[in-house]
Amino acid sequence: MQTNLIPFYNPLLSYEDNYQHGPFGDFSKATSCIGKNRHTERFLNLEVNLPFGIPAGPLLNANFIKAAFNHGFDLCVYKTVRTRAQASHPLPNVLSIHPAGQLSANIDTVLADTNYTAPLSITNSFGVPSFNPDIWQPDLADAVNAAHKGQYVIGSFQGTAGNEASIEKDYAGAAR
Repeated sequence: MQTNLIPFYNPLLSYEDNYQHGPFGDFSKATSCIGKNRHTERFLNLEVNLPFGIPAGPLLNANFIKAAFNHGFDLCVYKTVRTRAQASHPLPNVLSIHPAGQLSANIDTVLADTNYTAPLSITNSFGVPSFNPDIWQPDLADAVNAAHKGQYVIGSFQGTAGNEASIEKDYAGAAR
């Protein structure tokens, strides 16, 4: 990995190591953009400081959510969770991509490697890992409690085949 850019998720470490020790790079530095945007906007009928955020995937836990809030991302989606533990795919599960021009449905090949340079674009294959609810539920509550006015944590849930009589019931159980 080149040292040009240190992503907040370290792609050279396992998902579990990132969960325990991240975030990294600039996200690990204490900064606060909270309250710098005095203008709020409506998003899904909620007052949001800036309707810009980070989707499910790289925000593994409350530490990542708090760092994202501190860096001006006001809509943060907590990493997708399940009703039971599910291991991540093994390394490598994050690669940098370097599209030549704009990506489209007609593109045949995209180079993917470990050259993480700005502007950063990645692809990932985590396999929707999750810790058990006794771990992620209090952590998600911690993330929600970290939100300031105009900031929101969005939960992302997935059912797991074999947990219930139907996958739909397991989805509902995860969300509940």
